[in-house]
Amino acid sequence: MKNQALALASLLGFALSVPAQTPDPIQHARATVAHLRDTALSPSSFVLENVYLTKPSKYGRVNYCYAFSSKDKSGDSMETRAAENGSNSKLSVFTSTNGAGKYFGYDDGLRAPCTDKNIAREITAEVHALAPPVTESQTALAAPAPAHPAAPLAATDLNTDLKQLIEQAKRDFADYQRLTAEGRWSDAGKKLEDLQQVLSQLSARAK
Repeated sequence: MKNQALALASLLGFALSVPAQTPDPIQHARATVAHLRDTALSPSSFVLENVYLTKPSKYGRVNYCYAFSSKDKSGDSMETRAAENGSNSKLSVFTSTNGAGKYFGYDDGLRAPCTDKNIAREITAEVHALAPPVTESQTALAAPAPAHPAAPLAATDLNTDLKQLIEQAKRDFADYQRLTAEGRWSDAGKKLEDLQQVLSQLSARAK
């Protein structure tokens, strides 16, 4: 029993000595933008405007701030904001403004995370450079017209494959958020790698 206890203590000490892996903020923001786009009412109309990182909290965590637009049910472009809590990865979406261009809970209010004084860095260009994958709707719009009777079957198979990849990306993203919220940074990093592989496959299918 004593030897087992010593072995467990040794393993625990080793585990605690392994530094936590913090996910890259650019890759993290890219994954979130892909999620926001895929869950928009009209993914093909999604336009990313800005992505910001806030100043670190006393615990070293930062929040992510997103500004984007997409078409609503009436077909009009709707400006939207989203804030992602750096502590638990909770993503909140805001559409109500105060009439002066500010969004309640986003950049307006005592606890709003994305006020001007809280913003530390803009990473829009870096996120754009990673080219978030085209969504299923965009791929459908870009798909060429069938040239012969056999083409619809191939298109159906392609759409099914895309749907499966999109669903897998959503599952990986949800797992990534859960693992991050639980503080399991190593597992979260591995899940982010899985998500990146799926997103790469989506990008390849869209070409």
